Amino acid sequence: MTDPTAPPPPSGPGGPGGYGDQGYGNQGYGGAPGPGGPGVPPPPPFEGSGQQPDSSGNILNILSLVGGIVSIVLCCLYAGIWGGVPAIILGVLGRKKAANNQATNGTLGTVGLVLGIVGVVLFLVQMILLLTGASANWTSELQNR
Repeated sequence: MTDPTAPPPPSGPGGPGGYGDQGYGNQGYGGAPGPGGPGVPPPPPFEGSGQQPDSSGNILNILSLVGGIVSIVLCCLYAGIWGGVPAIILGVLGRKKAANNQATNGTLGTVGLVLGIVGVVLFLVQMILLLTGASANWTSELQNR
């Protein structure tokens, strides 16, 4: 019978320090168990808050990014506001969730917010130019004066 307090025998080719001791999940070769194996503690709670992240915060940030991209694309059709305003609203809400450790992708919300603002500003500039009668060939009109 073996002594239960004795250290485990060397594992993997080459004995101690071989690739079996690296913790890469080589359970079949006698190595240390990989992540999630026996004796491995569960991961710590999300960001020290004691609760797991809510997926709605991540969804808000993703939708904000999509809305921001759509607003930039729709600027070509003089309709950037239709994607920009939702991107701004969703970006603000998603960034608040990320600040409260309820989302993990706050950067996407920030990018969506910035793209939404750019889309709305471009839309407003286009509308001002359209309403004032400025045309696409304004440089040639200035040269003819």
